Amino acid sequence: MTYADLYSETLSAVRVNGGITEWFATLVGVLQGCVLSPLLFNIFLEVVLARALRFLDIGVVISGYRLNNLRFADDIAAMCNSNQGLDTIVTSMVTESRRMGMNINTDKTDTQLIGRYRGSCDIKLEAR
Repeated sequence: MTYADLYSETLSAVRVNGGITEWFATLVGVLQGCVLSPLLFNIFLEVVLARALRFLDIGVVISGYRLNNLRFADDIAAMCNSNQGLDTIVTSMVTESRRMGMNINTDKTDTQLIGRYRGSCDIKLEAR
């Protein structure tokens, strides 16, 4: 058995509300648990973010470098020194993600305001 055999004639089903759908042929993608999954996802995510942020000259300046995001695996921290700038970054990420067939999980998304000034951070995950 070779590694390629893992992908030949594979079937999948989806668990929904305690039940399982009918089995269907897996024609694209990688199998759950495949060692290629995280690598391929990170390459895809890199393309999404490169396209989403390519024309944005906003963010925070740290040691002379402008940063508007930090990434670790599939976690992304978008950063800016204004609500408007952060909204621009997030909207661009959402728009490009959707354009490439990926949605951002709103249940796993949160905002955090860090700094000396008190205020609020009201960012919406909606493509405009």
